[in-house]
Amino acid sequence: MIDEQYLQDAFGGDDEFLQEVLEIYVSSSELLKVDLIDALAIEDQPRVRSIAHTFKGSSRSIGANEFATRCEELEKAIEWPDILAAAQTMLRNLPPLLLACRKRIAEIPAP
Repeated sequence: MIDEQYLQDAFGGDDEFLQEVLEIYVSSSELLKVDLIDALAIEDQPRVRSIAHTFKGSSRSIGANEFATRCEELEKAIEWPDILAAAQTMLRNLPPLLLACRKRIAEIPAP
């Protein structure tokens, strides 16, 4: 779900910074999820793509490459049924990713 080697390479053992980044990822993802659901409800395709793009970049920044690929699929979808299918896949995969982030945060030793 999260590439641990990437986290080691990117954060170089700076647990405090890693914790901050993961906490921001979790909180911003919760907001983006609500925005995505709202955009889907009104069939706002440009907004859906923008949200998917944001999710893609932030997910790659924490080594969640598999989820980032799901986001990219949504970003590139053209027809509304494909957009909905990609969004459903993405939304289904988000809770386990956020849980993995929370678990990873809990593993970080207190300073």
